[in-house]
Amino acid sequence: MKTTLSRLAELIEPLPLSEEDAELLTNLHLTDEQVFAISGQAERIKYHQTELQKNYAKLTNSQQLKLLNAGLHSLGLKSLESKQTFSQIRQQIFQEEQNFDLTTQEKENILRLLITNLNLTPAQRQSLEEMGVEFFNASNWQVSEEQKNQLLSFGLNKLELSQEQKEKLTNLASERFKTFAFSEPQKTILQSLAPLTKEFKYSVQSLELVRSLSLKHTNLTFLVNEEIIPNPHTAFGEVKSPYLPLKIKFLSGEQKTLQTAAKIKAKAAHQAQIQAAKHSILDSLLEFAQREENLNLNFTLDN
Repeated sequence: MKTTLSRLAELIEPLPLSEEDAELLTNLHLTDEQVFAISGQAERIKYHQTELQKNYAKLTNSQQLKLLNAGLHSLGLKSLESKQTFSQIRQQIFQEEQNFDLTTQEKENILRLLITNLNLTPAQRQSLEEMGVEFFNASNWQVSEEQKNQLLSFGLNKLELSQEQKEKLTNLASERFKTFAFSEPQKTILQSLAPLTKEFKYSVQSLELVRSLSLKHTNLTFLVNEEIIPNPHTAFGEVKSPYLPLKIKFLSGEQKTLQTAAKIKAKAAHQAQIQAAKHSILDSLLEFAQREENLNLNFTLDN
């Protein structure tokens, strides 16, 4: 009786794989999950996903490359030229991602903010150092996503609005957030923190390579969803300043907090009014009852 592995091998072995294809496919900078996702698109294996998932690691290197090649073929990358372009895209994207980091100047501004503007306690400073923040070594500081989120949260918590600003913001229309006036210290905090929210973009050259593949919408969507190719509509082009989006996001959050507090305050005031009205009515009833009692007593005495 044939094993599942031998049945898979019978399906895979006839698949074509040239030496040029094999060399290209070994340098695509794909994760194991991405390789498996593409391989699963191969027509000969599409209806054997469960068996493939259980036995994929047992396949030979040649069999895995044949499946990967067949999967790319199903996704529209049929010619050697198209696979060379795909390989070039993967190489260029990989290289560009190596530079997806804050500039040394941006890192220095963040460290300067932490050291001089935010009045860190020794405990807070120790906590940030344990998190990997290098206060005096900006050039070698690799800012992780976790650090970005924690530093952003920490910094924004230090950005306090004045009472006058709170009153102005509470009912301010969202389209006027852009021109909302900050003090210089507040602006410094926001400008220093803004790079932590910067969205990195791939180059226009990479986008032109992606477009040159002329992939069908469904195939392109698959590659985008598997994070094999960046989204052509959102992930390429010029990097915009992150200051204004962060300002709007901060003000939106603050306004929501202020409006919630105002509603709670208004509700409490309304409840107090209702309670006061109840007490007033009760006092009036007691006063009326007292007058009635006095009148009845006087009438009895007179008789």
